[in-house]
This record gives sequence, structure tokens and C-alpha cells, in this order.
Amino acid sequence: GTKAEASSELRDRLAAIENGEHVTTSHQTVSQFLAHFMKTYAAINTSLRTQQGYRYYIHRHINHPQYGVGGLRLQDLTGQHILSLHSGMLTQGLSNRTVLNCHRVLNKALVKAVEWNALIRNPATSAKPPRPKALNMETWDSDTFRIFTESAKNSPFMPVYHLAVLTGMRRSELCGLRWDMVD
Repeated sequence: GTKAEASSELRDRLAAIENGEHVTTSHQTVSQFLAHFMKTYAAINTSLRTQQGYRYYIHRHINHPQYGVGGLRLQDLTGQHILSLHSGMLTQGLSNRTVLNCHRVLNKALVKAVEWNALIRNPATSAKPPRPKALNMETWDSDTFRIFTESAKNSPFMPVYHLAVLTGMRRSELCGLRWDMVD
């Protein structure tokens, strides 16, 4: 370009540095950043179960070569790339909720990238994930419940099965019960 264009670019960059909006150019990929995010932030600030969920979405979807997001340079990632990730996941038959959860993990990591001055802005904010569809939970009718209890009547876990079916409690809730909680 011309000398005037170079001077203008220099002024813009100096202003960005003074305003704290400048980030150093890096060749770190999205995949590499996510590994760093998991080792530093997630390992300290999240539960083991949350980390497992993050790892699943990162490995299975974000870094999957089919979607092409993990191999991109972090600073080249745009909202369009994230929308393509959403679209690819939906095309593969994944649910809106899975896409939303994947988006949340990526967004959380990109928020940290902005805080750590690896990005100027979070590209996930410009890519809106699909809304999850309301789920209709199917429950057993009395015949199905009777067949189940008949087949499990000799199991040592029959009282737990019975409580689960009658209350709708989840496995973790059932395992967390203590006798003093039971009336």
C-alpha cells in the first residue's frame, strides 16, 4: 500500500495497544487452545463431571476433522465457522440440545481466550446455537411396571428399582440417599 495507508494502519494499531484491544499474533490452533483451557482453567475451576463433559464435546465434535474447527488458527475463528460446526452437527442427526451444549463449551473457552488476551473478541457471540426442543418424557404404564417388577423380584436391587420407578429419581439421586433421609 501507500505511505498514507501504512501510517493509518500504524495509528490504528497503536490506538488498539493503548486501549488494551491488541493481541499478539499467534499460530495456536483452536484445538491447542482448548487443550490449554482444559489443563489450566477447567482442571482448577470445574468438577470432574464437568471436565468429562467438556472433553467429550471437544474431542467428539469441536476437534473432529469432519467439522474443521479444531484445526483452525484460534485468531482466524469466526462466527461463520461456528455456525458451520452447528450445521454439520445437525446434518449428522445430532439434537439441538447436543449442539447447544457443544456451543456452550466452546463459548466458555473463548470467553477465557478474550480474558487471557488471545482474542480481541469472542466469535461465539455472533453464532447463535439452535434452541433445544422440548422433550416429551414417556413413562411406563402399569402393565410395563408389573412386567418389570416380576422379572426383577429376585434382584437384590429390587427396592432401589421400585423407588426409582415410583419417584422418577435419577441414579445419582438414588445413590446419594441415606437412611436418615427416608421417611
